[in-house]
Amino acid sequence: MYSLLIVDDEPVVRQGICEAIDWSSIGVSVVGKASNANDAISIAIRLKPHIILCDIRMPDNDGFFVIHTIKQIMPDVQFILISGYTDQEYMLEAIRCGVRDYLLKPASLNDIRHSVHKICIELENNKKTEKEKLLQNKLLTQNMDTLRNQYIEKILQGTATPDEISDCVASMHLPLKGPFYQLLLSDCYNSWENIQFFTDAFRNYQPVIEYYAASNTIAIILNVPHHDTSDQQLEQAMTSFQSYQSNCIVAVSPICDSLCGLAQYSHSMSNMLQRKIWYNPNQFYRIDAELFPVVCNDQLQQIEHNLLNAVKEKRADYAQIIDSLFNHFSMYKIPQKNFYEEIKHITQFFQITYASRQTDTSIEICNDFLSQLEQLTVWDIKQWIIKISEMIIRYNFGKGLVGKALASIEQNYTVNLTLNQIAAELYISPSYLSRILKKKTGRGFQEWLHEARIKKAKQLLSESDYTTYRIAEMVGYSTYKLFSSHFKQLTGITAREYRNVLKEK
Repeated sequence: MYSLLIVDDEPVVRQGICEAIDWSSIGVSVVGKASNANDAISIAIRLKPHIILCDIRMPDNDGFFVIHTIKQIMPDVQFILISGYTDQEYMLEAIRCGVRDYLLKPASLNDIRHSVHKICIELENNKKTEKEKLLQNKLLTQNMDTLRNQYIEKILQGTATPDEISDCVASMHLPLKGPFYQLLLSDCYNSWENIQFFTDAFRNYQPVIEYYAASNTIAIILNVPHHDTSDQQLEQAMTSFQSYQSNCIVAVSPICDSLCGLAQYSHSMSNMLQRKIWYNPNQFYRIDAELFPVVCNDQLQQIEHNLLNAVKEKRADYAQIIDSLFNHFSMYKIPQKNFYEEIKHITQFFQITYASRQTDTSIEICNDFLSQLEQLTVWDIKQWIIKISEMIIRYNFGKGLVGKALASIEQNYTVNLTLNQIAAELYISPSYLSRILKKKTGRGFQEWLHEARIKKAKQLLSESDYTTYRIAEMVGYSTYKLFSSHFKQLTGITAREYRNVLKEK
């Protein structure tokens, strides 16, 4: 079975070619589809198709760019070009690139099938005559790649002796000549773009780059000419990574006198990658022997238990408990996987425990949060937990007096609102309204009013350029001093500090 990659920027064309032709009848399997040149290159390197059916005109680069790039890496890939150009120069360029067929648009499905089938027959004939040689070369290549990967792993794990390392470097022709060495570990996934970046950024250091699927990490060993951590070329390469939008981090070891010396740092570097959510993306982090404290599970479970009870009992201190929970997460820098599991546990507990009280909308909100959890920042996740907690606490005060009172606060917090005004609207006494608010929600009128105002103030600080004085007026405070006092009381920081924190994210 031969593999085919379809490259065209029109979804209808890609889908039509993929589904309208019975590829299996000619021994072909469509292994991938790409809508632009860069995706085509990345997919081709990963899937290694036998044949690529490629359009010339695409939004980022043309089909010739795809051919030139892939042919440098996989020279045996067979190309069929589909083009709307009848210009002779395009056809000559296709011949120079070694394109096997050149189909003019609109190409019929039969023409496309025939062209691919013809190449399959030629490939099959070549396979029969050179089968033994191809198998030997393939086996040798696969074994060399596997052995190289395994030897580098042994070096990083510290299980290879100096003699074994020396033999490995010589037999595998690895460009590891030192005289000094430095290890970089990244959580970038194995893509052509990521590997190409590291190859280009550190080309002066003859990098040896290996990808480990089990841990989803890329290991880069550099040959460093000087035992000097202020090497300007190295610093420049690391700085360039900050503008590389990969959403990954890189742990960097000290410079070592030998390859054996790298092993003492690789474990703590791997630990850092497992905690990447606590670090800023697109950064290099130098690490000597960073140790992460062991998480106190009893303490963590107690905080989670307090939060669940606070929400269940509709207590006003739930926000402070959430702060305590996330401070605990941050202090221990718990592994990303464990962090997500804890957040899922809390959210699912909310869903199960309060399912009978939740609306379809609230369940939908929880499901939406869980579906995008691993794409969110820690700050965003915290805001979601606060939002879900508030939703549960406030739900089903309903159309009764408490619900109407809270609705009135939400709608009128910007004016000089009083308990007496709301009580008059509801035709009840202020003392009775105060009593049922406290009984049903655990909070008094002033607490709900200030929370509504500060919640809106946080939104304005995030989404506008208004001064903090102007925002204080907009949310209903008569004096900035009172606004500042309540803001710090409810958030733990001043309004200006809150805005600065948002700018850093």
